[in-house]
Amino acid sequence: MGHNTKAFLHDLPMIKIGEEIEITTTYGEYKYQVYDKKVVNMYDTDQTPIQKEQEILMLYTCFPVDGFGTKTDRYVVYAKRM
Repeated sequence: MGHNTKAFLHDLPMIKIGEEIEITTTYGEYKYQVYDKKVVNMYDTDQTPIQKEQEILMLYTCFPVDGFGTKTDRYVVYAKRM
């Protein structure tokens, strides 16, 4: 989760299903493939569940990404580890 500034998640809605996301940390490199994306209400926590059975990456930010003020929708990208 992060703010939709131009430096961070502003372009998240442009990602396409099938694209790969690569994350590098101090403890390893991880690759994920996007399988779904959607706009959800911030109170609909069923759309952003914590996974126990499989490793799923969820990236999300306020939506729409342009404009100011309080936003109740979130843009969520779901990706499975490759």
